[in-house]
Parts: sequence; structure tokens; C-alpha cells
Amino acid sequence: MLDRILPILSTDYSWTAAAVALLVGYVTICKVLRYQRARSNPYLQLYKTREDYSRMTAQHAYEIFGLTYALEFPWLLDLATKISTYRTIAMPSVAKLLVSTGQFNEPKHAPKRYADTALLIGEFVAQPPGSSRSVAALARTNYLHEIYQKAGKISNKDMIYVLGAFVLIPIRFVNRWGYRKLSPLETCAFATHWKRIGDGMHITWEPFPSNASGFKDGLQWLEELDAWCAQYESENWVADENSYKVGQMGTTKMFSRVPQSFRPILDRVISALMDDWLRTVMMFPKPSPIYGLAISSFFAIQGFVIRNFLPPRPFSRAVKSSSLMYDPKTERYNYKGYDIEPWYVKPTTSNRYGLDAWYNWILGNEIPGSSDKFVPGGIRIEDTGPYKYIGKGKKEFEREKEHLFAMNLGGCPFGH
Repeated sequence: MLDRILPILSTDYSWTAAAVALLVGYVTICKVLRYQRARSNPYLQLYKTREDYSRMTAQHAYEIFGLTYALEFPWLLDLATKISTYRTIAMPSVAKLLVSTGQFNEPKHAPKRYADTALLIGEFVAQPPGSSRSVAALARTNYLHEIYQKAGKISNKDMIYVLGAFVLIPIRFVNRWGYRKLSPLETCAFATHWKRIGDGMHITWEPFPSNASGFKDGLQWLEELDAWCAQYESENWVADENSYKVGQMGTTKMFSRVPQSFRPILDRVISALMDDWLRTVMMFPKPSPIYGLAISSFFAIQGFVIRNFLPPRPFSRAVKSSSLMYDPKTERYNYKGYDIEPWYVKPTTSNRYGLDAWYNWILGNEIPGSSDKFVPGGIRIEDTGPYKYIGKGKKEFEREKEHLFAMNLGGCPFGH
């Protein structure tokens, strides 16, 4: 009897040992390849020490930023950017302006303004600094901001704070929820990239301790930005009805493609992703602790799986940071997809009759081609913004582009 059983057990043991060996080998290869990519970043040869960071150009920062987004944390950085928006509207002065214009809280205006804002931000963030598309987006943004700055409705401090949210929150999210933390090189690149964008918006950094003597590098600028934003929040954040109104519209936009029956659950998920102070200021209800536990567990499991079982994303599958399509002949932009309304989406056969269109139709959303008001032919960047500013500011736009080109936005923003 034993002489029949032992060979079977021996065979099973051999298969188990082989399976374990294969699993260990696979995990080892995945981890080695994934961390090898971070260690083999070509820019590590240019920026080996903290002293080297002071010479980092905006162009190199943009390229490092782009690689980190496209290959390492695309989904997490997208989520962090959405949460960053809530932090900007938590500032009472910002929320008051948005509500007074009705552009971001009224359903008849908000979808277009969100589409326009995403277009402008997408261009000056995702396009190379100093390129014609990046400069054009900054020029139009500066024109629209200047209208409210001259009226005393947007302060330099508000500009710093809003920009700070888009820098700090993504870094915090990756370091807390990502499969690994950002390296010092990546962190410096994020800071350098956004600092140059701030320069292009003519933000001044007088409130920062090192402004007079000059910032050493992106990391020093980031440290002072973090400290300043925390202080600015402590001095200005209060629970505000305007923040709540704009926040609700933002949540509606984010979940416009989700059945209404799931909306209460997703509202609590968004609330759970906020810290207690932000949640209080936004007047969002505090969710059950189970939501926080579920989120922590989800990211912990995701990080474990990515670290151990997924090889690094190949360049052929790099995620594009923008859903925009640009026609250089007409200088018009179109979106590939949309949230609430199909602004600037071409009514192609797939866009109008594909599964995505049917899904939106079932949910009661507009579909591409349903109305010319959505400008399916695309929009020029100098026409973005509120309806009343369409076709206005052309001379200012061209003059501002010349000024921005002269700034050499692709160079080192720290003067080294």
C-alpha cells in the first residue's frame, strides 16, 4: 500500500515545490524590474545630489513629472487632482468668487466651465513648458484671472494657495497610498514643474521666507509652500455654505456617469478621502469609520499587488495625461470623452452610437451631437471661459504670449 502512496505524495510535493519556486521567482522578477525602473531613471545621472537639484530645468522637471504620471501612478494622481479641487474651494474667498459668478455651481454654466478649466490646466501642465500650446493656455488663463484680480476678487495669496493644492495633495496621496513613495528626484521635479507654472501665472512668492534671497531648489520651495499653505488654512478656513455649493456641483460632475442609486455611497467615499478639517469646512457629513477602513484596505492591497505581482508598465502602455485632441490646422481642441455634457466632443459614429453613448443615454445624460451648443467642432483656446468673454481679449492674449515666450519657461526657475 505504502509503495503506491509514496510516489503520489512525492509527485505532489514536487509540483508544490515547483509552483512555490515559480511564484517566488516571478515575484522577485516583478520587484526587481519595478524598482530598477526607479533606480535607472536617466535623470539621476544629471541630478545626483541635492546641490544638483538647484540646476534642474523646468523642461527636465516636466519630463520627470510626465514619466512618473504616465508609467507609475496615473490613476492615483488623477484621483488626487480631483481631491485637490475640493481643497481649493474650501477657501472661503475662492468659493465666494465661484458662487458669485455662478460659473461652477449652477448646472447651466458648470459643465462648460469645468470643461474649459480642464482644457487650460491640461495644456499648461501636460505640454512642455515654453511650448506654443502651454504658453497659449497660460496666456488665456492669465487674461481671465486678470479681470478678477483688477476687481480685487482674486489675491496673490489665493493664487498661491490654489496652486499649492495641486502640488501638495498629489504628492501626499502618492506617499500615503502609492505602492511606493516618490523619490527625492521625483518630488523635486513635481515642485519645479509647478513652480514654473506659478511663475508663468505671474504669481509672486513674497510670503515665503526665502523669496528675497532666492530659493535653493524645488524641494526648498515645496517645504515653504507646504508650511505657508498650512498657516493660510488655519487663518482663513471656516465652514462655508459657498464651499458646500461648489463642492456638491463638483461631486455631481465626478459621478455623473454613475447610477443615482450608488451616489450616496460614493459621496461618503469622497468624504472619507478628506481629512477631518477639510470635511468640516466643506460641510460634508462624516462617514462611518468603515469607509476609512475600506479605503485603507483597498490601497494597501493594491500596493501589495503592484509591488509583488505586476511588472512595470511598459512605455507602449504609457497613460496619456490628457484626453484632448488638438488640430494644428484649425487650432481647435476636442475632447475624446466627457462627464456631464459632451462639450467639444465630435459626434463621430463611435461617440454617438457606441456603448459609451448608450450608457450615457440610459443615465439621462446628453450625448455627442445632441446639440450644437456643445460646440462639437471644437474650441480655440482663446475662446475658453465664460460666455461673455468668448471672442474677447485677443490682443491681450497675443501680447501675453509674447511676454511668456520671452520668460524662457523651459529653463531653470531658480536662476542657477
